[in-house]
Amino acid sequence: MSLTLDVGCGEKRRGLINVDIRRTKTVDLLADIRHLPFRKHVFSKVYAYNVLEHTDYCKALDELSRVGGDVIIRLDKIYNIWNWLTLEHKYLTHDYHFIPFPIMMDPLRKTFWFLCRNRFLGWLILVKLVPILKTMNFSDVWNYYLLKSEQV
Repeated sequence: MSLTLDVGCGEKRRGLINVDIRRTKTVDLLADIRHLPFRKHVFSKVYAYNVLEHTDYCKALDELSRVGGDVIIRLDKIYNIWNWLTLEHKYLTHDYHFIPFPIMMDPLRKTFWFLCRNRFLGWLILVKLVPILKTMNFSDVWNYYLLKSEQV
């Protein structure tokens, strides 16, 4: 039998062993993706779905390849509005490029996070805010940051 690991499993079970930094019903072990408590090459497959954009992806990739054979990664899309509005996302990802989150978006993200805690006020403002955000062309914003990062 081959062992499989799902790192950052959240609420879904993909592996025989499921790891996350937060306790949920599906988590078997609490651990950080950058410091997994396993020997080298213990797992035949390691899943990391929508995890790398939340952490130091270089250390995480090193650790994933250390513990597993086949590493299967899925990244959030740049046009996923939730990425832009939550403080948990540290990087924007597109075609396996990682760019630190634009600082200019921090006030909007912090405001949204505050509104999520106050549900009534949050719903009132989101009813007005979501249609505006949907009209934004995220590919243009992404191309701008991609060019800026290549110039550094």
